[in-house]
Amino acid sequence: MRKTKGKKYTLLFIFAALILVGCRSTKKEPSINVPGITLHQIQQMQALKPAAESFSAKVRISADISGKTLSSAGTLGVEQGKGIQLGVTVMGLFEVACFEINPSYIRLVNKAGKEYVSLNYSEVDFFERTGLNYNILQSLFLNKPFLPDGGDFAQNLESMNMSMEHEKILTMATPKKKFMQYLFSFDVSSGNLVRTKVIYNDTVYVECNYSDFTATDSGDMPESINITVEGLDKPLSLGLKLSNIKQNGYVYKESNVSTYTKLNIRNIQDILK
Repeated sequence: MRKTKGKKYTLLFIFAALILVGCRSTKKEPSINVPGITLHQIQQMQALKPAAESFSAKVRISADISGKTLSSAGTLGVEQGKGIQLGVTVMGLFEVACFEINPSYIRLVNKAGKEYVSLNYSEVDFFERTGLNYNILQSLFLNKPFLPDGGDFAQNLESMNMSMEHEKILTMATPKKKFMQYLFSFDVSSGNLVRTKVIYNDTVYVECNYSDFTATDSGDMPESINITVEGLDKPLSLGLKLSNIKQNGYVYKESNVSTYTKLNIRNIQDILK
């Protein structure tokens, strides 16, 4: 009799265990609101994988400020968490100016005239309004999606509003907070991030378009980056054509301005308001 009861309890235990295993194996993947693609497929996209710790490249710069154009050769260097440097060169040899971005400030150095201007993010109304900071600017240059609070983008996909364009471009929109929203568009076939938009009060303030991707050790990188900035007194567009990309060798180092003249920031602020 005891053996019969023991066998009965054993069978009940096995039956209960099978139910639990069955429930676990049929658990549905967290849902997303885009037909034809799963959350797992999105998580595996190239753009959501970690970027190289640093990279450098030669670059062809084209800028347009209120119809005034500038074209020059230069260099670009990015070290994650440390800084970004965009240098302007003459004849591809001598650096005459440098634009530096780091977690503490933004600095424009005129090496030819031995003068510079530094601005904290809080000193610029444009950055105060839009909430743009170093982490966001770094992500734009690294061609990576981001969350404004620095959280893990790939772990917060369920909070995104997603839509598909022509079954080719998947766009994810972050929840709107304090008039701010961020839109990221991905090429579904390649998994690359092809467009980022920073929206303030329903107006696109910053838009980055990426194209001409090339294979690198850490995944595809765009050789063309086109940035447009609205919301300033003078609209700005910046085109960067990268070549000779090298990864994980660049070290960010601030320019030595100890003998340079520090300019008054008001003229720069007038431009950026």
